[in-house]
Amino acid sequence: MATTGLVYHEDFLLHEGDRGHPEHPDRLRAALSGLERDGLIDSLVKLEARVATREELELVHTPLCIDYVEKTSRKHKGSLDYETYANRATYHVAALAAGSTNAMVEKLIAGKCRRALALVRPPGHHATASRSMGFCVFNNVAIAARYAQRHCDVHRLLIVDWDVHHGNGTQEIFYADPTVGYFSVHQHPLFPGTGSAGEIGEGEGAGFNLNVPLPAETGDEGFVSAITGSLPNFWQKVRPQLVLVSAGFDAHELDSISQLRVSTAAFARLTEFVLGLAGNTPVGFVMEGGYDMRALADCWHEVARVCIEE
Repeated sequence: MATTGLVYHEDFLLHEGDRGHPEHPDRLRAALSGLERDGLIDSLVKLEARVATREELELVHTPLCIDYVEKTSRKHKGSLDYETYANRATYHVAALAAGSTNAMVEKLIAGKCRRALALVRPPGHHATASRSMGFCVFNNVAIAARYAQRHCDVHRLLIVDWDVHHGNGTQEIFYADPTVGYFSVHQHPLFPGTGSAGEIGEGEGAGFNLNVPLPAETGDEGFVSAITGSLPNFWQKVRPQLVLVSAGFDAHELDSISQLRVSTAAFARLTEFVLGLAGNTPVGFVMEGGYDMRALADCWHEVARVCIEE
């Protein structure tokens, strides 16, 4: 089955901070506009969004972390950390993002689609088990991975993170776990300061965490080869039954938040590469960073196009 699914909900637009904050609702509008270009969205199977239950959130996050998000979200304006805002819709929207990613996983594992896109926000890969941070409230990909293991008879997963920032939260959550492989290519040094090549996991999880840090000005060939050269062997080590891509596009050459200078065409190549490695293994792409509107539209258009044409 070559069907590609899409999960999205207009309530994702309700999480909004002060004017000028990089993580704003127009990011999602831009990504959606990319899917609408050339009528691609009409070829996507619409998946039903839903709110994660408290039990689902606790698959990853501590009760204190969840309570803090809920309490802060009762205010008209609040802060979860110095750069992560909250408003009265934030708890609902963040739980909707996590639940919708879980819903995507359900459909992937059930065979309703082989590829799927989760246009969700706020993003998640910086959120640790105990703390929201880095624009991220709940760790959508990590929750979905644990949900797949608990409810979908999935034993081994691979998370591929090509956001320009290292996913410190995702790494921390699975650092000692050999059942979830975490692969990240990212600019270094850059926020949040983690992600060195020496961070390989610990205990039984040693060897199941692979970071490929890259310097500024790396460009297309360096970025692509960092993934094509390192991911296949890691993939074979993990032997995933499900692949989740933390799809951030802030490494793009138009994005002022970083300096890796990666083109839209390179992200299309990487999407093709990941799907080629996957074969019949289901793959879900989950929205993370990306702060230039044109780049977001172009890159999500290419991810959808490659999935549809596969």
